[in-house]
Amino acid sequence: VDRMFRNNVKGFKNLEEKHQKNIFFIEFDKFVLDPWPYMKKIEGFIGTQCVSRTKKIMRREKCPRSANSSEREKRILDIEKQLSDKYLNIFHSLLEDYEKREWEYWGYGD
Repeated sequence: VDRMFRNNVKGFKNLEEKHQKNIFFIEFDKFVLDPWPYMKKIEGFIGTQCVSRTKKIMRREKCPRSANSSEREKRILDIEKQLSDKYLNIFHSLLEDYEKREWEYWGYGD
């Protein structure tokens, strides 16, 4: 996950600006809480519309979901317990970089 995240960021930064405009960032945490405004933005971005199957898929994927910060903290603690020191450092670095939400500075996001 860490390598993919960093490769994606690096790849985006290496694109020419004209190609960067073809990338649409969606923050997972915000999307699952309130997906429909993002779905409208996606429709406009790719020039299509949601179909009846979209709502079924969203229900299957439990979108929207309720926010539960204590559940997130519990999951982080559970993951930390299973990691060696090497991977614990990588995990913490990944969390820190995700929390920076760098894509918001690129003019993407909400």
